[in-house]
Amino acid sequence: MLAVALVVCLLLAAVLVLVLVRLGRKHDAERAELDRRFLALGEQLSAEKVDGALRVTSQGRPFLLRLRHGRGGRAELEVEADLHEGQAPRPPIVIRRETSVDMLGKKLRINREVQTGDVAFDAAVYVESDAPDESVKRVLGEAGVRGHVLALLDRGFSAVAIHDGAGKLRAAREAGDRFDAEALARVCGELGAIADALPAPSSRRAPPSLWLAGPVTAVVSAVLAFVGFYLLSWARGVYFPLGSRAAAVGAALGLVAWLGMMPLVGVLVRGRSVSFRLFGACFGLLLLALPLSGAGTAIAMNGRMDESAPTCRQARVAAKGSRTYQTSTSYFVELDGLPVEASSVELPVQRELFSSLHEGQDVFVEVGRGHFGWAWLKRIRLDDVGCGRW
Repeated sequence: MLAVALVVCLLLAAVLVLVLVRLGRKHDAERAELDRRFLALGEQLSAEKVDGALRVTSQGRPFLLRLRHGRGGRAELEVEADLHEGQAPRPPIVIRRETSVDMLGKKLRINREVQTGDVAFDAAVYVESDAPDESVKRVLGEAGVRGHVLALLDRGFSAVAIHDGAGKLRAAREAGDRFDAEALARVCGELGAIADALPAPSSRRAPPSLWLAGPVTAVVSAVLAFVGFYLLSWARGVYFPLGSRAAAVGAALGLVAWLGMMPLVGVLVRGRSVSFRLFGACFGLLLLALPLSGAGTAIAMNGRMDESAPTCRQARVAAKGSRTYQTSTSYFVELDGLPVEASSVELPVQRELFSSLHEGQDVFVEVGRGHFGWAWLKRIRLDDVGCGRW
């Protein structure tokens, strides 16, 4: 029976490897075909190759075309136009379609988006930038700029980025199945029209962005998530609970703390166009961090503050096993006969004790009553010398 199971597993593994290899070859073939079509487009436009990009001239203006391959086989076509460089480069102004997440962030008053005053434009797009408000309003103040940006978005482009003072204007979209030279010429025309309508770069140097509350809150949330995992792992290793009540109560208290903390997080990260994105990251990280930290704290306090004398209970080894992780191996035994659980209980043990135990052997489990009444494992003994009774 074991041999049959082994053969089945090997066959399944072989099938999985073949499927992955075939998918990888298909992905490579699709990528190679996109690259071929992109180069064919360059030949059609008499383009010059420049550092993996294609330089083309349309209506007397130079443009750079790039094909960027992303994850999952997705490819993006980027068109870039040169602008007059200013003396004071500012953060880019990215204009894209507004999503439901953007609208939710604004309704919750977490996201702050600069409004141009053009009602139709402001309703149709989302302006994402860390540039000063006056800089964004100056760049998008021209009706021609807004109109041509909308035209590019209507042509299927996902975003238009204006690098005020840095001399770049970019539009990006999914590459799709084919590259159309005529459609690309129209896109270049729209980008050229935007470049012509843009106001001259401001010579005033923008003050440095000192907004640290949002990024710092996200970093702290990530650290707390790591601390929560570590605290729970450490507490279970030192004060292993013989039941689930300690972890459940601690996790519930952590969840209550999470509910109380989220409004404060919203206040800390609010005020930028990307604030809701940071809020979402903190939301998920703290949803892990606080219940895990609460469970670990409850388990640790229940054992650490336990001043009562431990008691012993005789149990029998039902099974034993080990789990190997990347750099470590943990050992455990399943015991029958503990009163805290109706079924067998899986308990961690040290390697030396694991080696000396065998199935069917009687052992003595030294149990702490727990400061909050939650029984926890102190140690497993081979004899009951000096050990109290239940």
